[in-house]
Amino acid sequence: PASPISRYQMVTMVVRTADAVAPGLLATPPTSFAGAADWSDSATHSPNALRADYNYLLDGLSLTSLDPWGDMPRGEVAQVLHNLLGKLPSPTTTTTAASTTTTGSASTTTSSSTTTTSTSTTTTTESPWAHFENLGGIHASAPFAISGATNEMDLISRGSDDALWHKSFKGSAWSNWETLGGVFAGGPSAMSWNGRLYVFARGSSNNALEWQSYDGVAWSGWSYSLGGQMAGDPVALARAADRVEVFARGTDDALWCKAFGLLFPGNQTGWQEWRLLGGELAGDPAAVHRGQHKVDVFVRGADDRLWHIQMNDGALSGWASLGGNLRSDPSVVTDGYEVDLVARGSDNALWHLTYGDSGSSAWESLGGTFVGNPVVVSSGSGRLDVFGRGADSNLWYKSWNGSAWSGWVSLGGALTGDPTAVSWAANRLSVFVLGPWNVLMHRWFDGIQWRP
Repeated sequence: PASPISRYQMVTMVVRTADAVAPGLLATPPTSFAGAADWSDSATHSPNALRADYNYLLDGLSLTSLDPWGDMPRGEVAQVLHNLLGKLPSPTTTTTAASTTTTGSASTTTSSSTTTTSTSTTTTTESPWAHFENLGGIHASAPFAISGATNEMDLISRGSDDALWHKSFKGSAWSNWETLGGVFAGGPSAMSWNGRLYVFARGSSNNALEWQSYDGVAWSGWSYSLGGQMAGDPVALARAADRVEVFARGTDDALWCKAFGLLFPGNQTGWQEWRLLGGELAGDPAAVHRGQHKVDVFVRGADDRLWHIQMNDGALSGWASLGGNLRSDPSVVTDGYEVDLVARGSDNALWHLTYGDSGSSAWESLGGTFVGNPVVVSSGSGRLDVFGRGADSNLWYKSWNGSAWSGWVSLGGALTGDPTAVSWAANRLSVFVLGPWNVLMHRWFDGIQWRP
C-alpha cells in the first residue's frame, strides 16, 4: 500500500470508479481519437487513459510532457479528481422513514385494534447541472467565446492561475485546454482577422494591453505590450482588412481606443497611439462595427444612463445619452444595419433597445429578475437570443423570432457568474457558465432542442 502509483494506474482507478458510480457518464472515444499523449503501450491501461482524455478528466495536466508510467504526484491526482467531481451528478435524496401507529380499545365483550402504516417514500432531486456538458478547467471568469467559421468555436478564458487558456471546437469535438501563459487581471477579448485569431487582455502588473495571435498552427506568444492604463476588460473589433480598434475603460474611467491602421507619414500600417474618447464610464464598453466605416460604442455612464459614441472612418461623433437606468454593462449585437442592445435595469429586469442611423427606439422591458450582466447574440437573420443569470441562480433564455418575443425559459444550472454565448451556425447556439469549483459548463441548441 505504500508503493508509488503510476499515472496509468491512477487514471484506470478513476475511470473504473466513474463507471461504477455513474454508468454511462464517460463516453467512448471514436477510433480516430488519439489523445494529447501517447496512450498506446498498455493493453490494460491505454483504453482507460484514452477515455479519460476524451472526457476531459485530464484537463489541466501537461499531457505532451508527462510519462504515463511515471509516479503521479498529489497535485495531478487532485486535478483529475476535481475534473471527475465536476462531471458527476449530485442528486439530493430525501427519505421519509416508515412509521407504525397502533390504537386499541377493549371492553368486557369486544376488543379491536387498528394499525396504520405509512410507506417509505424516496424523493430524488435532479442536479442543477444534469443537462450541462462539463468542459473542465478551473476558471476565474466565464470565457470569451467567438465563432470564426461555421461549426467552429474558440474559447479564451482566464484560469485560476491568471494565465489565459484556449479551447476550440472544430466541427465534431472539443480540443483540450492549452495554456497561452501570461498573468492577467481580467477577462480577455478576441477577434478573427485576416485568417488569424487575435487575443487581447489586461496585464496584471501594469494594466497595459497585451496581445498575441494564432495562425491555425501556432501561437505567436505575447509579442509586445500595447501600453495604456486599463481599468476593465477590452473589446476588440476588426472592421476591415487593414483596420482594428480596441476599446477599454481607462484608470481615469474615460473611454480609450487603440487602433491599428494607416500611419502617416510613410503610408504604412501599424498600431497608433492611444486615443482618448472621453466620457465617464461605470463599467466595460460594448462595441460593434457596421460595415467598414462605422463603429458604435455603448457604455453605462456614471449616471447609470446608456451613452453612445460613434467613429466613422476615425471621425468622432459627440457623446449622446440614450436614457435608461442601468445596473449592468450593456451587451450588443448587430445585423450590419441596426444595433440591438440588452441591459439590466434598476428593477433588475432586462431591457432592450434598438439603435440605428435614425436614432434609438424606446426602451422595452423583457421582464424577469436578474443579477449580473446579460448577453445577447443572434442565431439567424431577424433573431435575437438573450441569456441572463436569474435571481434564483438559474440560467434563463428568451428569444425574438423577428415578430415576437418568447417567454423566459430556464436552462437550469446554479450560476455564480455571468453567462457567455455565441452562435456558430444558423439556428445554432452555445452558452457557457461556470459550474461547481469553477469548471466550465456548456449547453447548446441544435436547431430543435437544448442539449445535452
